[in-house]
Amino acid sequence: MNTKIYDLDMDWIVTTYDAEDNIIESWTICNRTESQAEKEAMSDAALHNVADWSMMPACNGGAL
Repeated sequence: MNTKIYDLDMDWIVTTYDAEDNIIESWTICNRTESQAEKEAMSDAALHNVADWSMMPACNGGAL
């Protein structure tokens, strides 16, 4: 089986930033693939009022 790690359901941390790169807010999207989490994050209304945002895997105490 050749499964990429980001094709697995996992937790993702979404962080939003203002124009000076200060963090506005962070939240976790749980049990989604990278593609699903990205779509969910982009549909969040909060993302329409920020300068930038990022999404990264949540380690949950383990190594990726």
